[in-house]
Amino acid sequence: MKALIVYSSQSGNTRKLAEAIHHQLSCEKRILPVAEAPAPAPGETVFLGFWLRGGKPDPHASEYLAKIGKTRVFLFATHGAASKFGARPKRPFLCKNTCPDC
Repeated sequence: MKALIVYSSQSGNTRKLAEAIHHQLSCEKRILPVAEAPAPAPGETVFLGFWLRGGKPDPHASEYLAKIGKTRVFLFATHGAASKFGARPKRPFLCKNTCPDC
């Protein structure tokens, strides 16, 4: 498998999750922000991360999704909201203390 990890991040949370996915994949892979992302190569799986706006992917991610056609896609999303307790996760759930930020 080949993977193209594309993300749109407003606060940095989606970027961090994209980096965790990139770190966990053992295949040939590349990671790019949506503004720099090319069309996927034949046979490449796209991992597309975005932040939610009104319950939908943000406009940049929506535009990219519309361009990629019949490509195998794995979607992941983040949603920033005020926390009742002000607590935030210390790392993405996939990380397991193996990424450079841990």
